[in-house]
Amino acid sequence: MSFIAELKRRNVFRMAALYVVAAWLVMQVAEVLLGLGDLPVWMGRATIAILAVGFPIALILSWIFEITPEGLKLEKDVVRGESITSVTGRRMDFVVIGMLSAAVVLFAVDKWWAFREPALAILPCANLSNDPDNGAFVAGLHDQMVSAASAVSGMVVISRTSVEQFRDHQETMPGISHALGVSHVLECGIQRTSNLTGDRILVNVQLVDGPKDRFVWSKSFERTLTVENIFSVQQAIARNVAEAMQVEIAEGDDRLLSRIPTLSLDAYRAYQSGRLLAGTQSPHGDRERQRAIEFLDQAVGLDPNFADAYVELAWQYAGLTEHGDLPREDWIQSATRLAERALDLDPELAAGYELLGHIQSLARDYQKAEQSLRRAIELAPNRPRARYLYGRLLSEIFGRHNDGIAQLQMAVRLEPTNAESFALLAEAHGAVGQTEKALKILDQALAINATNQRVMQSLADVHGQLLGRLDEAIKWYTRALQANPQSVAWRSYLSSYYLMLEDPKSATRLCAEMQALAPENFRAQIACTDVLVYQERFDEALELALDLWLQRPYGRTRQVLGALYMRNRQFEQALAVYQRYFEEVWHDFPNPEERVTVNNYYLAVPLAAIRLGLGDRQRGNQLVEEALTVMRDLPPQSVHDGGVGFYVFYAHAVLGDSPNALKALDTAIRRGVRYQWWDILLRDPVTEYLHDDPQYQSLIAQIRQDLGRQRRSVGSMLQNVVIPKLPADAG
Repeated sequence: MSFIAELKRRNVFRMAALYVVAAWLVMQVAEVLLGLGDLPVWMGRATIAILAVGFPIALILSWIFEITPEGLKLEKDVVRGESITSVTGRRMDFVVIGMLSAAVVLFAVDKWWAFREPALAILPCANLSNDPDNGAFVAGLHDQMVSAASAVSGMVVISRTSVEQFRDHQETMPGISHALGVSHVLECGIQRTSNLTGDRILVNVQLVDGPKDRFVWSKSFERTLTVENIFSVQQAIARNVAEAMQVEIAEGDDRLLSRIPTLSLDAYRAYQSGRLLAGTQSPHGDRERQRAIEFLDQAVGLDPNFADAYVELAWQYAGLTEHGDLPREDWIQSATRLAERALDLDPELAAGYELLGHIQSLARDYQKAEQSLRRAIELAPNRPRARYLYGRLLSEIFGRHNDGIAQLQMAVRLEPTNAESFALLAEAHGAVGQTEKALKILDQALAINATNQRVMQSLADVHGQLLGRLDEAIKWYTRALQANPQSVAWRSYLSSYYLMLEDPKSATRLCAEMQALAPENFRAQIACTDVLVYQERFDEALELALDLWLQRPYGRTRQVLGALYMRNRQFEQALAVYQRYFEEVWHDFPNPEERVTVNNYYLAVPLAAIRLGLGDRQRGNQLVEEALTVMRDLPPQSVHDGGVGFYVFYAHAVLGDSPNALKALDTAIRRGVRYQWWDILLRDPVTEYLHDDPQYQSLIAQIRQDLGRQRRSVGSMLQNVVIPKLPADAG
């Protein structure tokens, strides 16, 4: 037998094919794992070296050894007539075919999956000038480069704020692309020089296939420093990058790419200085915001037709509103004028519609807000703030949670280092009963920013409202208060949770602190009203709630005031409260009087109690039945006042149906519903007739037994400094 024939008989050729295919698959998997773990390049090279050394060894072993029914034997010890190399060969053929199929799938994923969603990160540009003062100029150009690339709707472009962490980076390209979830990374360097003929700029860019760490395209642009040249360079870079990534530029994209926001270089510089100051995170944030406003005022003074500057100016004034330096109503009026001015100047300015949608949402003009935010996303799909605002509107206001989740997922995709977007996404998942997923997302948010107060709030509310873990809610709100010791909001939420934990002493102390910090603060006053109701000081609570209602006829005040009026059998006044609430807040939506929906069932049940109190049994019973029908299709956990479970109980209690009310209450308690339990079960006039029922008392005892455990948990966390003491205790 010839040597070649013997090689075939001993399956050496098959082993060679099998080894080559297996080695290729191993290298592909290793490339992915090295990128995911951001591991050093030498590990990839070492893998290739090991596989190369293993190849001749595998062939030698295949020549020397043979597989037999009794196991592995030396080939020379196998009787030729008993050899099964032909059977082994066929099996190896099947293995090779299977591995080749896997290789084809991997190749297809590698070539076409990334193409299906090309994604780009533009890293902060290096300042190639000798003058460090050019840093602000370079940062401004980088900001505009991101904006220009974002105009290409066919690719995802990561926000400027999310790539900032990779300034002066030491990470590998696969590590960066994995961290930001992109297929391509653009590196840039900018040099600004001056000579007798004027200022010039040189922009060097290089596009890299991130996961493979392979060069794709590079170019240098040198121009005289003018506004037109700045924007033309940015537009050229965006077009070239799109072409290199095989992304088609749509007609609308082309129009946005060709846009020049201002012809004034000085106005452009002032605008960029304002934007960069506004994005600075420091203990002097308010001071920097004021300076940003000065720069932006200067920009619109230099160019009254600079639409982008009007929009940015409005957002900076919004920051003053959040910190209490500017009344919200004043900001809404001035911001509306600025947004309308910007859109008059540029009717296709996505940032203008984004701002307008936010204003309309704050003004409770929700239908118009949806139209404006949808238009902003149509014009510029890569704006994370528009996605964030739209997702929040859909989920929290319209109750279209799945649509909201889709928008918030895109916001997270565009801005993967924004912990607050993760928090909102988690809350949207929680609203549809996906609490486990919500907590996993919040873990991701903590990994991004462990001190973000908005994330702490979401953790508190998912635990407290949806899972009945009041101790965990107190832990996270206490940590938020530690991060912001002057916060009235965090004290108000803590006060509410301490009442649920049957610790009125802590709630009362927090109420006193809020009154000392901000005696006119609405949130503080409604929290103190709850304390009065808990203490059964109903007349004082009614007086305070009525005063608050005249100031702001919505929110928790509606619930408290309506219940207090029902307690006094003042059903006409209670009905007037709900009707005004519908006029103020629900003018864009069906209210329960029109149609009971997933958005208003929690209003339908107390409204039914009022109707029954007025003697309108037909309408009262109808409202309850419609609410129960809606609630049957909802998850046990809900964003509305702590859970569908209590509202099923409450609905049956309104009807006087004790057996079904107690059954629903038992189910809710076993599911862990605890949010606002004392208010609904112990203070609400609708449920008073059940208080002497032995089964009802037994269910309340179950809650209190659990609350005792949770109080001990809070005490242990305080003792072991898992959470800090409250400011008053710490003093």
